[in-house]
Amino acid sequence: MLAKTIQRIVLILPTILVISLLAFSLLYAAPGDTAMLILRERTNISTLTEEDAAAFAESRGLNTGFFELYKGWLSGVVKGDLGTSYVDGQSVNPQVSAALAKTLKLALIAWAVYTITGTIVGMLSAVYRNGIFDRITKYWSVLSTGIPVFWISLFAVWLFSVKLGVLTTVGKRSDLSLIFPGVLMGLVYTGNLIIIAREKTRLVLEEPFVLNARAMGVRKGVILHGHVAKNILPPVVATSALAFSDFIGASILMENVFSIAGFGTLLTKAISVKDYMVVASATLVIGVLVCIVNVLADTAYGFIDRRADLHEQG
Repeated sequence: MLAKTIQRIVLILPTILVISLLAFSLLYAAPGDTAMLILRERTNISTLTEEDAAAFAESRGLNTGFFELYKGWLSGVVKGDLGTSYVDGQSVNPQVSAALAKTLKLALIAWAVYTITGTIVGMLSAVYRNGIFDRITKYWSVLSTGIPVFWISLFAVWLFSVKLGVLTTVGKRSDLSLIFPGVLMGLVYTGNLIIIAREKTRLVLEEPFVLNARAMGVRKGVILHGHVAKNILPPVVATSALAFSDFIGASILMENVFSIAGFGTLLTKAISVKDYMVVASATLVIGVLVCIVNVLADTAYGFIDRRADLHEQG
Protein backbone atom coordinates (compact mmCIF):
# COMPACT_ATOMS: atom_id res chain seq x y z
CA MET A 1 0.00 0.00 0.00
CA LEU A 2 2.77 2.44 0.97
CA ALA A 3 4.81 1.70 -2.17
CA LYS A 4 1.75 2.15 -4.36
CA THR A 5 0.90 5.47 -2.72
CA ILE A 6 4.46 6.75 -3.19
CA GLN A 7 4.33 5.71 -6.84
CA ARG A 8 1.12 7.69 -7.34
CA ILE A 9 2.65 10.75 -5.70
CA VAL A 10 5.74 10.54 -7.91
CA LEU A 11 3.56 10.30 -11.04
CA ILE A 12 1.87 13.58 -10.08
CA LEU A 13 4.97 15.58 -11.03
CA PRO A 14 5.06 14.76 -14.77
CA THR A 15 1.27 15.08 -14.91
CA ILE A 16 1.43 18.57 -13.45
CA LEU A 17 4.22 19.51 -15.86
CA VAL A 18 2.17 18.39 -18.86
CA ILE A 19 -0.90 20.27 -17.59
CA SER A 20 1.05 23.51 -17.19
CA LEU A 21 2.68 23.13 -20.60
CA LEU A 22 -0.66 22.52 -22.32
CA ALA A 23 -2.33 25.47 -20.59
CA PHE A 24 0.51 27.80 -21.50
CA SER A 25 0.86 26.60 -25.11
CA LEU A 26 -2.86 26.64 -25.91
CA LEU A 27 -3.23 30.22 -24.70
CA TYR A 28 -0.05 31.26 -26.49
CA ALA A 29 -1.35 29.80 -29.77
CA ALA A 30 -4.80 31.39 -29.39
CA PRO A 31 -5.62 34.15 -31.90
CA GLY A 32 -5.08 37.77 -30.94
CA ASP A 33 -2.17 40.08 -30.21
CA THR A 34 -1.36 39.48 -26.56
CA ALA A 35 0.30 42.85 -26.00
CA MET A 36 -2.55 44.74 -27.67
CA LEU A 37 -5.25 42.87 -25.71
CA ILE A 38 -3.52 43.42 -22.36
CA LEU A 39 -2.70 47.06 -23.10
CA ARG A 40 -6.32 47.81 -24.04
CA GLU A 41 -7.46 46.20 -20.81
CA ARG A 42 -4.97 48.21 -18.79
CA THR A 43 -5.61 51.59 -20.41
CA ASN A 44 -9.22 51.20 -21.59
CA ILE A 45 -8.20 52.89 -24.84
CA SER A 46 -9.35 51.37 -28.13
CA THR A 47 -7.22 53.57 -30.45
CA LEU A 48 -3.85 52.08 -29.54
CA THR A 49 -1.34 51.60 -32.33
CA GLU A 50 0.88 48.65 -33.14
CA GLU A 51 3.86 50.74 -31.98
CA ASP A 52 2.23 51.10 -28.56
CA ALA A 53 1.67 47.35 -28.37
CA ALA A 54 5.25 46.63 -29.49
CA ALA A 55 6.67 48.97 -26.85
CA PHE A 56 4.54 47.35 -24.16
CA ALA A 57 5.57 43.87 -25.28
CA GLU A 58 9.21 44.91 -25.12
CA SER A 59 8.85 46.34 -21.61
CA ARG A 60 7.07 43.23 -20.28
CA GLY A 61 9.14 40.64 -22.15
CA LEU A 62 6.15 39.38 -24.13
CA ASN A 63 8.20 39.25 -27.34
CA THR A 64 10.82 36.84 -25.97
CA GLY A 65 9.07 33.76 -27.38
CA PHE A 66 7.10 30.87 -25.96
CA PHE A 67 9.88 28.87 -24.34
CA GLU A 68 11.41 31.87 -22.62
CA LEU A 69 8.04 32.92 -21.23
CA TYR A 70 7.26 29.38 -20.07
CA LYS A 71 10.72 28.87 -18.59
CA GLY A 72 10.52 32.16 -16.67
CA TRP A 73 7.09 31.33 -15.28
CA LEU A 74 8.02 27.74 -14.39
CA SER A 75 11.21 28.78 -12.59
CA GLY A 76 9.10 31.10 -10.43
CA VAL A 77 6.54 28.36 -9.75
CA VAL A 78 9.28 26.09 -8.40
CA LYS A 79 10.10 28.82 -5.87
CA GLY A 80 6.43 29.28 -4.95
CA ASP A 81 5.94 32.41 -7.07
CA LEU A 82 3.10 32.11 -9.58
CA GLY A 83 4.21 35.26 -11.37
CA THR A 84 2.79 38.73 -11.93
CA SER A 85 -0.35 39.55 -13.87
CA TYR A 86 0.34 41.51 -17.06
CA VAL A 87 -2.97 43.35 -16.67
CA ASP A 88 -2.74 44.88 -13.21
CA GLY A 89 0.91 44.21 -12.36
CA GLN A 90 -0.12 42.45 -9.13
CA SER A 91 1.16 39.12 -7.84
CA VAL A 92 -0.88 36.17 -9.05
CA ASN A 93 -0.57 34.31 -5.73
CA PRO A 94 -3.22 36.27 -3.75
CA GLN A 95 -5.55 36.36 -6.76
CA VAL A 96 -5.42 32.59 -7.17
CA SER A 97 -5.73 32.03 -3.41
CA ALA A 98 -8.85 34.18 -3.12
CA ALA A 99 -10.48 32.60 -6.17
CA LEU A 100 -9.55 29.10 -5.07
CA ALA A 101 -11.13 29.62 -1.65
CA LYS A 102 -14.49 30.49 -3.23
CA THR A 103 -14.37 27.63 -5.73
CA LEU A 104 -13.32 25.07 -3.11
CA LYS A 105 -16.08 26.10 -0.72
CA LEU A 106 -18.66 25.82 -3.49
CA ALA A 107 -17.29 22.43 -4.62
CA LEU A 108 -17.17 21.10 -1.05
CA ILE A 109 -20.79 22.08 -0.38
CA ALA A 110 -21.88 20.36 -3.59
CA TRP A 111 -19.74 17.31 -2.83
CA ALA A 112 -21.15 16.93 0.69
CA VAL A 113 -24.74 17.19 -0.57
CA TYR A 114 -23.98 14.79 -3.42
CA THR A 115 -22.34 12.16 -1.20
CA ILE A 116 -24.80 12.24 1.70
CA THR A 117 -27.96 12.56 -0.38
CA GLY A 118 -26.90 10.10 -3.07
CA THR A 119 -25.88 7.42 -0.57
CA ILE A 120 -28.92 7.69 1.70
CA VAL A 121 -31.45 7.95 -1.13
CA GLY A 122 -29.82 5.05 -2.99
CA MET A 123 -29.92 2.82 0.10
CA LEU A 124 -33.55 3.68 0.88
CA SER A 125 -34.50 3.12 -2.74
CA ALA A 126 -33.11 -0.42 -2.53
CA VAL A 127 -34.82 -1.08 0.81
CA TYR A 128 -38.22 0.05 -0.51
CA ARG A 129 -37.68 -1.42 -3.95
CA ASN A 130 -40.50 -1.10 -6.49
CA GLY A 131 -42.37 1.28 -4.21
CA ILE A 132 -43.34 4.90 -4.92
CA PHE A 133 -40.11 6.23 -3.42
CA ASP A 134 -38.05 3.88 -5.60
CA ARG A 135 -39.93 4.91 -8.75
CA ILE A 136 -39.45 8.62 -8.04
CA THR A 137 -35.77 7.97 -7.36
CA LYS A 138 -35.34 6.13 -10.65
CA TYR A 139 -36.95 8.97 -12.59
CA TRP A 140 -34.75 11.53 -10.87
CA SER A 141 -31.62 9.44 -11.49
CA VAL A 142 -32.28 9.36 -15.21
CA LEU A 143 -33.41 12.98 -15.36
CA SER A 144 -30.51 14.42 -13.35
CA THR A 145 -27.85 12.71 -15.47
CA GLY A 146 -29.26 14.39 -18.57
CA ILE A 147 -29.80 17.93 -17.22
CA PRO A 148 -26.92 20.38 -17.88
CA VAL A 149 -26.05 21.98 -14.55
CA PHE A 150 -25.87 25.47 -16.07
CA TRP A 151 -29.40 25.12 -17.50
CA ILE A 152 -30.96 24.14 -14.18
CA SER A 153 -28.97 26.95 -12.53
CA LEU A 154 -30.40 29.56 -14.90
CA PHE A 155 -33.86 28.12 -14.33
CA ALA A 156 -33.37 28.30 -10.55
CA VAL A 157 -32.28 31.95 -10.77
CA TRP A 158 -35.36 32.75 -12.85
CA LEU A 159 -37.74 30.85 -10.54
CA PHE A 160 -36.50 31.73 -7.06
CA SER A 161 -35.15 35.20 -7.72
CA VAL A 162 -37.18 36.67 -10.57
CA LYS A 163 -40.58 35.00 -10.24
CA LEU A 164 -40.90 34.13 -6.55
CA GLY A 165 -38.49 36.70 -5.14
CA VAL A 166 -37.67 34.47 -2.16
CA LEU A 167 -33.91 34.39 -2.72
CA THR A 168 -31.32 36.86 -3.86
CA THR A 169 -29.38 34.37 -5.94
CA VAL A 170 -27.09 36.75 -7.77
CA GLY A 171 -24.57 39.30 -6.56
CA LYS A 172 -23.99 38.33 -2.94
CA ARG A 173 -20.37 38.08 -1.83
CA SER A 174 -20.60 36.38 1.57
CA ASP A 175 -20.10 32.65 2.02
CA LEU A 176 -23.85 32.28 2.56
CA SER A 177 -24.32 33.02 -1.14
CA LEU A 178 -22.48 29.76 -1.91
CA ILE A 179 -25.03 27.55 -0.14
CA PHE A 180 -27.83 27.73 -2.71
CA PRO A 181 -25.68 27.07 -5.82
CA GLY A 182 -23.69 24.42 -3.91
CA VAL A 183 -26.78 22.51 -2.79
CA LEU A 184 -28.32 22.86 -6.24
CA MET A 185 -25.21 21.51 -7.96
CA GLY A 186 -24.93 18.61 -5.52
CA LEU A 187 -28.55 17.57 -6.06
CA VAL A 188 -28.31 17.77 -9.84
CA TYR A 189 -25.32 15.43 -9.87
CA THR A 190 -26.74 12.82 -7.44
CA GLY A 191 -28.21 10.60 -10.16
CA ASN A 192 -25.21 8.36 -10.78
CA LEU A 193 -24.40 7.89 -7.09
CA ILE A 194 -28.02 7.01 -6.32
CA ILE A 195 -27.92 4.29 -8.97
CA ILE A 196 -24.62 2.88 -7.67
CA ALA A 197 -25.69 2.96 -4.01
CA ARG A 198 -29.06 1.41 -4.87
CA GLU A 199 -27.67 -1.49 -6.88
CA LYS A 200 -24.89 -2.23 -4.40
CA THR A 201 -27.36 -2.11 -1.49
CA ARG A 202 -29.72 -4.44 -3.35
CA LEU A 203 -26.94 -6.98 -3.84
CA VAL A 204 -25.83 -6.81 -0.20
CA LEU A 205 -29.41 -7.22 1.03
CA GLU A 206 -29.57 -10.51 -0.89
CA GLU A 207 -26.38 -11.87 0.72
CA PRO A 208 -26.87 -14.90 3.03
CA PHE A 209 -25.49 -13.14 6.12
CA VAL A 210 -28.05 -10.36 5.72
CA LEU A 211 -30.90 -12.80 5.12
CA ASN A 212 -29.87 -14.71 8.25
CA ALA A 213 -29.79 -11.50 10.27
CA ARG A 214 -33.28 -10.59 9.08
CA ALA A 215 -34.55 -14.11 9.88
CA MET A 216 -33.16 -13.74 13.43
CA GLY A 217 -35.18 -10.56 13.88
CA VAL A 218 -32.37 -8.02 13.67
CA ARG A 219 -33.83 -4.57 13.11
CA LYS A 220 -33.63 -3.10 9.62
CA GLY A 221 -31.77 -0.03 10.85
CA VAL A 222 -29.09 -2.19 12.49
CA ILE A 223 -28.67 -4.22 9.31
CA LEU A 224 -28.32 -1.12 7.17
CA HIS A 225 -25.83 0.52 9.52
CA GLY A 226 -23.84 -2.53 10.56
CA HIS A 227 -23.79 -4.66 7.41
CA VAL A 228 -24.93 -2.77 4.34
CA ALA A 229 -23.22 0.59 4.88
CA LYS A 230 -19.68 -0.76 5.22
CA ASN A 231 -20.10 -3.04 2.21
CA ILE A 232 -21.25 -0.29 -0.13
CA LEU A 233 -18.60 2.13 1.16
CA PRO A 234 -15.82 1.28 -1.38
CA PRO A 235 -17.82 2.07 -4.56
CA VAL A 236 -19.37 5.12 -2.88
CA VAL A 237 -15.93 6.48 -1.95
CA ALA A 238 -14.56 5.84 -5.44
CA THR A 239 -17.53 7.48 -7.17
CA SER A 240 -17.62 10.40 -4.74
CA ALA A 241 -13.91 11.09 -5.15
CA LEU A 242 -14.20 11.21 -8.93
CA ALA A 243 -17.22 13.48 -8.58
CA PHE A 244 -15.22 16.02 -6.57
CA SER A 245 -13.03 16.67 -9.60
CA ASP A 246 -16.19 17.22 -11.65
CA PHE A 247 -17.52 19.64 -9.04
CA ILE A 248 -14.41 21.80 -9.34
CA GLY A 249 -15.02 22.14 -13.08
CA ALA A 250 -18.77 22.62 -12.67
CA SER A 251 -18.17 25.26 -10.00
CA ILE A 252 -16.53 27.45 -12.63
CA LEU A 253 -19.77 27.39 -14.64
CA MET A 254 -21.91 27.99 -11.57
CA GLU A 255 -19.79 30.97 -10.58
CA ASN A 256 -20.54 32.66 -13.88
CA VAL A 257 -24.27 32.04 -13.48
CA PHE A 258 -24.42 33.25 -9.86
CA SER A 259 -21.81 36.03 -10.20
CA ILE A 260 -19.40 34.47 -7.72
CA ALA A 261 -15.83 35.80 -7.83
CA GLY A 262 -14.09 32.43 -8.01
CA PHE A 263 -11.93 30.60 -10.51
CA GLY A 264 -14.57 31.01 -13.22
CA THR A 265 -14.39 34.80 -13.12
CA LEU A 266 -10.61 34.81 -12.79
CA LEU A 267 -10.06 32.47 -15.74
CA THR A 268 -12.66 34.12 -17.97
CA LYS A 269 -11.10 37.56 -17.59
CA ALA A 270 -7.55 36.26 -17.96
CA ILE A 271 -8.30 34.17 -21.05
CA SER A 272 -10.05 37.09 -22.77
CA VAL A 273 -6.84 39.16 -22.63
CA LYS A 274 -4.39 36.23 -22.86
CA ASP A 275 -2.83 36.86 -19.46
CA TYR A 276 -0.47 33.87 -19.50
CA MET A 277 0.57 34.10 -15.88
CA VAL A 278 -2.94 34.02 -14.45
CA VAL A 279 -4.30 31.33 -16.77
CA ALA A 280 -1.30 29.01 -16.45
CA SER A 281 -1.12 29.46 -12.68
CA ALA A 282 -4.84 28.91 -12.12
CA THR A 283 -4.84 25.84 -14.36
CA LEU A 284 -1.78 24.48 -12.59
CA VAL A 285 -3.36 24.90 -9.16
CA ILE A 286 -6.54 23.16 -10.28
CA GLY A 287 -4.49 20.34 -11.82
CA VAL A 288 -2.50 19.87 -8.63
CA LEU A 289 -5.68 19.86 -6.56
CA VAL A 290 -7.37 17.23 -8.73
CA CYS A 291 -4.26 15.02 -8.67
CA ILE A 292 -4.04 15.23 -4.88
CA VAL A 293 -7.73 14.40 -4.48
CA ASN A 294 -7.35 11.36 -6.74
CA VAL A 295 -4.32 10.10 -4.81
CA LEU A 296 -6.15 10.53 -1.50
CA ALA A 297 -9.19 8.74 -2.91
CA ASP A 298 -7.10 5.81 -4.17
CA THR A 299 -5.35 5.55 -0.81
CA ALA A 300 -8.61 5.71 1.12
CA TYR A 301 -10.15 3.10 -1.18
CA GLY A 302 -7.22 0.79 -0.48
CA PHE A 303 -7.72 1.09 3.28
CA ILE A 304 -11.48 0.59 3.04
CA ASP A 305 -11.38 -2.36 0.64
CA ARG A 306 -8.36 -4.52 1.48
CA ARG A 307 -9.32 -7.02 -1.23
CA ALA A 308 -7.55 -4.88 -3.83
CA ASP A 309 -4.24 -5.22 -1.99
CA LEU A 310 -4.75 -8.91 -1.39
CA HIS A 311 -5.46 -9.43 -5.10
CA GLU A 312 -2.26 -7.60 -6.07
CA GLN A 313 -0.20 -9.58 -3.54
CA GLY A 314 -1.69 -12.79 -4.79
